[in-house]
Amino acid sequence: MSGLAWHGQPADPAPDVGQTTLKWRARVTLGGVDRSDQLVGPVSVEGAENEAAVASFAFDPEGSVDVIALAGQVVVLEFERTSGPAYLRRMFTGVVEEAEFDMQTGVVSCLCHDQFQEIMAGQTRAWIDAAVGGRWSEAVSGTPADNFAYLQARLESVPKSMALDPYGVPTVLPWRGGDIAKAATLTPDDWLDGTPRLTMPSRDSLRTRVVVRMQYRYQRLRARYITAEWSQPIGWFIWRETSGERHSLQWLSVAMVKSACEGLSGWEIIGTMDITSPAPGVYLNEGWDDGGIVITPDEAPNLALGFTTYLGTRWQQTVTEDYTVTVVNDSLETALGKEIADEIGANLVAEFDQAAWETDASVGPGPVLVVSEPSTTPPPIGDTIEVWQPEGFDEAARDEIMRTLLDQAWVRLATATRTGRISLDVSIRPDLWLDWWLTIEATKVRAAGKVAAYKHVLDPDAGEATTSLEVALALPGNVHQALPTWSLPATPADTSPAGTYTCTIGEYVGGLETSVPFDEATMVGFSTNLADLLTDAEKASREWYPLQLSIQAPDLEETARDPLTLTTSATINVAVPTDLLEFI
Repeated sequence: MSGLAWHGQPADPAPDVGQTTLKWRARVTLGGVDRSDQLVGPVSVEGAENEAAVASFAFDPEGSVDVIALAGQVVVLEFERTSGPAYLRRMFTGVVEEAEFDMQTGVVSCLCHDQFQEIMAGQTRAWIDAAVGGRWSEAVSGTPADNFAYLQARLESVPKSMALDPYGVPTVLPWRGGDIAKAATLTPDDWLDGTPRLTMPSRDSLRTRVVVRMQYRYQRLRARYITAEWSQPIGWFIWRETSGERHSLQWLSVAMVKSACEGLSGWEIIGTMDITSPAPGVYLNEGWDDGGIVITPDEAPNLALGFTTYLGTRWQQTVTEDYTVTVVNDSLETALGKEIADEIGANLVAEFDQAAWETDASVGPGPVLVVSEPSTTPPPIGDTIEVWQPEGFDEAARDEIMRTLLDQAWVRLATATRTGRISLDVSIRPDLWLDWWLTIEATKVRAAGKVAAYKHVLDPDAGEATTSLEVALALPGNVHQALPTWSLPATPADTSPAGTYTCTIGEYVGGLETSVPFDEATMVGFSTNLADLLTDAEKASREWYPLQLSIQAPDLEETARDPLTLTTSATINVAVPTDLLEFI
């Protein structure tokens, strides 16, 4: 089978499959100097997906050589056919990593690599994004040390590999599909004795599911508006019993109202307090003919029949959305009869660190407590909630992280099934590289997969060479599967109950025959007493209360105040690529 044109390599004549009598020589240029005629022993070049290619050779300089200066010098390695049609192919471009000098023979041995890591680190992220595709998130992969680490993180989300071709050009290597243009079929006539060898994925290397965990944490900037209301008609303060006995109560004062409202810890008065005072005048209950209650113009403004006050408070609540999504290769799990799981995850935290927000309720972001509005324009009673989700830490970022994790989960499942290998040795095929799809036609097995690793060895003394190949093999099925388009789980619902938005303010009268002992813990509100003239015996036999106004604001319920975790889970069944594997 003839080779295909590739990065300037010759298309024809390619090595003939099965020919073992062709003669070859290596051509090595080291630091711009041709060392081909000085080579000693075998010359080899090997490579694998996502790894640097390595070349080794030895030469006799036939004179002095600065061995120390060899490190880092550019190496170009080519294979040339010396028998049959002319054929010259670039096999390796790189630098000397290590040079070793034999003090007895003077032979210099060189170990070289193609600078895969350095060259990829020198690529821009824009180039990597365009070439590799896939997804990347700092929340998932961390801060990359360089663009090589960034490349590795990108590759975790796509069914592809990367390598430098023999010219040192970065090349993306799809695992399967129409992007693999080069293909060959190898039969028993092509491989050397003792090959091929088939190794299937081990039970422990397989993965049937990947559990994706993600937590998204942010702040709810919350405000709550409540009312403090109390009122009674003037007849509550002065009345006559059916027996004819006249009574009056000690009055609620404006000063009591202001003190009680202003003393509510953690709450701001919104606007101005609306206090209703009695009008000056003489007040007679129906049927009174023996006088009444006189409220003078000086007294009236200091007395209160009732009041309405709006209050507000604001606080932060930490919310964590906790996602668990299990990606399952259900067909493999059924075949194995057990779960073999990996777990991956990420956290996205939208930090909120603004000290002024804690100390000044009029400072944004989020809801502010506007204290200048009159109470005739009441605030919205209830809760106002804004979430702190700045750009890069918003729901779009959360969803992109989830898609990145799901892509990685799928690639992990595909990678786990792709650990099968067909290993074989053939007479030299310098055109075979990592971008070839090979079909192996053996006596008992027919299989196909992409070249995952190679090693070309040329012995210039014998003029012969071999190519060793490892072909990646997934589980049987021969069906290509693309990365799924994910349907993300819905945002977990918050089912917290509504709060309480009114204050507790009762009324309690002491001095009555029915008055119970005063309990400050439970008798919250306006406590007063009869203002009538009683005998000393009557006074001594009755319960008397402090003249005061107390207000109890509603507590913030735990689900609104404490850190809140909202959980959701889902299972997604997927299919991963399978390869041709038939046992005959």
